[in-house]
Amino acid sequence: MNQERVDGRLRFVRSLHLVDSQMDVEEVLRCLDETPIGIIIGSNTAGTFNTQVTALTALNLLGRLFRHLFICVPPNARVDERLPFVQGQLDCALLQFATRVSPEIIAESVDKPPAGAVELHISDDCPGDNKRHIYCMGAGWLAQVGRRPVDLSSAGEGRGNPIGPLIAAALGVAEVFKLVFGDVLQGVVPIEDMSFSALTYQVQGEHIGPDLGRVTLPPTLLVGAGSIGSSFLWGLAHLPNAQGTLTIVDHDKLEIHNPDRAPLVFDGAAKLELEKSQWARDTVQPWLPGLKITPFTGTIRQYIDSLSPDYTLPLAISAVDSIESRRDIQDALPARILNASTGPTKIEITRHAHFGKDACLYCLYILHQVPLTSL
Repeated sequence: MNQERVDGRLRFVRSLHLVDSQMDVEEVLRCLDETPIGIIIGSNTAGTFNTQVTALTALNLLGRLFRHLFICVPPNARVDERLPFVQGQLDCALLQFATRVSPEIIAESVDKPPAGAVELHISDDCPGDNKRHIYCMGAGWLAQVGRRPVDLSSAGEGRGNPIGPLIAAALGVAEVFKLVFGDVLQGVVPIEDMSFSALTYQVQGEHIGPDLGRVTLPPTLLVGAGSIGSSFLWGLAHLPNAQGTLTIVDHDKLEIHNPDRAPLVFDGAAKLELEKSQWARDTVQPWLPGLKITPFTGTIRQYIDSLSPDYTLPLAISAVDSIESRRDIQDALPARILNASTGPTKIEITRHAHFGKDACLYCLYILHQVPLTSL
């Protein structure tokens, strides 16, 4: 059997077209399995929701790639009651969650990572002169990451808005990956010091933005529960007061490769080949008591056929991986569409409204499907 199908981490690393020297399979696996990765949570902010969101998400993402993790958590820190998927003592909760991501992970709770470890610091109480240290934090809408300690003075702010902390985790993990594989990648640009606002898309901003307030979803359709849909639901689960209705549409079952990129897939769920829509609902519903979530196993066309002729779709979230599915979503004529896609080193997010005036979802991808000679 193809080794890349057995270990999807190989497929991800080899998808990076910037590879300079061709690492053989054994060398790639050695880097992923043996490189010690530290997650360090500072004593000043360990009890804050923002820090714990970043730490849990970073652990989730790192565990999809690396197998030897060292977790440094101040003693007696407790999990914030708003944090999903974990409970109790923070250090024990993180260790247990690591094994839920992958039973192959060797996770240890230590006072200090071993020499030579690549360290992700969600902390400001460590010197910043080590070239193998990454620092990140988030508050409100703002995410900060860099090779020097970041300012955590706002770590307790944000009033439960997880957006900045979630983005900080993703950016921090990307920098860890750069450090581990930087010698064999062309065009790597390390982030020395950056802040990013998810509210304004401004780089080097300083304001965490306004309070998020109560989140009430209009009747919302999530099409696709794979890597992007799973990521959306992971983030949504960090909003325990969210209200409204959400329908999850997916025609597939979980497969063995899904844990590689889908942060909601843990506890060995992929091996059970569960229906994605039902599994996704069951995984996040306990953490979202005010949100009515309905699964639908089938395609978007089959879902639309199940509705009455006078149906309306106030909001559709496109988390699919084919042009045909995006066309079918647009054909359903939602009032608004949020679309996201990813590549090895690229993310794309688009918004669509005012059908007939602005570019529709299918319009963005039609050139990838129709030969130019036929236009």
